[in-house]
Amino acid sequence: MSISAFLCSFWSLDSDEKQISTAMFLVFVVTFALFWFRPKVRRPSLPPGPRGLPLVGYLPFLLRNVHRTFADLAEIYGPVFKLRRLRHCLHPGRHDWKKLRKIFVRKMLSRSFLDASYSVRRQEVRKVIKGVFESAGTPIDIGKVGFLATMKSVLAMTWGDSGRLIGEDGIDLDVKFRAVMDELAVLLGTPNLSDIFPILGRFDLQGIASRTNKAMRVCDEILNTAIEEQRKMGGNVLDFDEKFGVVNKKLNPLVAIPTPRLSNLNLYSV
Repeated sequence: MSISAFLCSFWSLDSDEKQISTAMFLVFVVTFALFWFRPKVRRPSLPPGPRGLPLVGYLPFLLRNVHRTFADLAEIYGPVFKLRRLRHCLHPGRHDWKKLRKIFVRKMLSRSFLDASYSVRRQEVRKVIKGVFESAGTPIDIGKVGFLATMKSVLAMTWGDSGRLIGEDGIDLDVKFRAVMDELAVLLGTPNLSDIFPILGRFDLQGIASRTNKAMRVCDEILNTAIEEQRKMGGNVLDFDEKFGVVNKKLNPLVAIPTPRLSNLNLYSV
């Protein structure tokens, strides 16, 4: 009796109402079929763990010291965690990265080069100490002073001429390079929403990706300028041994000291 009543009420509807009712009925049937006939996937039995929120999981409950939070959770649930593999974390940009690494280790970090550049590093450290003495009585950021001392020493060993290069706009490139390094350090420490929700990475809501790309472009321009300056000074081929041997002074230069064999020096005047 109910089915006949439903059919009578259905045929008494207008054409638009019939289309809406038919569409709703089809949606209901399709949804029911998908849930009923979906493959039975057996979920793996996971170890006990803390309950998290939808989408974000347990991230909002992590404290600043993450290792302590994990240690506390391990005391409650045991030292068992479920990890998911990432697609990629680090990948080399080019195939010759091994060759570049060998050049850097042999030429820049070799004992002979470090001994040859000792005077340069000592000179930069003395400048920093002098600047600290001149700033007596005023607050000093030791972290910033140490960073600048390290950066000046590296630039002096790499570029020569006390690490100074002048750009086309008349600004010292080492000053601009330090500003870029500070910007990159700030960006690396800024929480990025795209790290939590990777699907939002393409939108760059916080502008971190654009600022990072801009800083990297400035860094590439500075390095290219330094390379061009070295090529102008020494031709198209950059010889690391010749370049660093000329720019940097030896720690213990060889000095010829004549030693007479005869005890009576007057005999040499005859």
